[in-house]
Amino acid sequence: MKILNRFFIPVLALLLLTSCDTLFSSKGKVIDKDTHEPLSGVTVNFKNIDSVYTDTAGYYTFHKVLFGYTGSLEMLLSKEGYKSRHISFRSGKADPQNMLIEMERRETTQSDRVFEPRWVSMMYYINMYVISLLNVLTLLFVIFKKGIKRKALWICAIVLLNPTFFLSVTNGNISQFLPLNGPVFLAHFATYPFSLKIVLPLGTLLFWVLYVWLRNKLIREKS
Repeated sequence: MKILNRFFIPVLALLLLTSCDTLFSSKGKVIDKDTHEPLSGVTVNFKNIDSVYTDTAGYYTFHKVLFGYTGSLEMLLSKEGYKSRHISFRSGKADPQNMLIEMERRETTQSDRVFEPRWVSMMYYINMYVISLLNVLTLLFVIFKKGIKRKALWICAIVLLNPTFFLSVTNGNISQFLPLNGPVFLAHFATYPFSLKIVLPLGTLLFWVLYVWLRNKLIREKS
């Protein structure tokens, strides 16, 4: 049983991170919010590496196999003289196969983004190198450290209890909220380039708070 607990749970955790390929398609029409006229030449950017453009009737079509774990996609629409539109498909409010998107005109001096790309990149690297590493090291500590009770419970908490807020770069609103996520934020966070991600590693933080508190309590009792 001890061998099973030691090796089965880590393997299960790794399987949760397994990548897979995804066939994704989307089509729709982009119009002016005020005149309802179709907009041509709108850049429809998926995953920040694939872009298509609307035709003279305002229609676009996107169809491609995306490699690796993608989760739920988002897209950013941009056109000179208009406010950029950020759309997330995870919320369930957007049907990728039947999109009707309105774009609002903006003043030339008005910025169309709340968060600059450098802030999005900074949070991405914090998630990838700081929080991911903290979660992985804590997970290994729990697995191999002797004397820790309820290992399975703590491993599940570290793996899953990472609530994540997705803030839209265009208006700062919460476009998505994942109460369970993680523990490693590598490729799948690159799938959301138009959101600023804030990750709270609650499972890891809770473990260390309780571990340090119990350890200090034990030291005080012995002294």
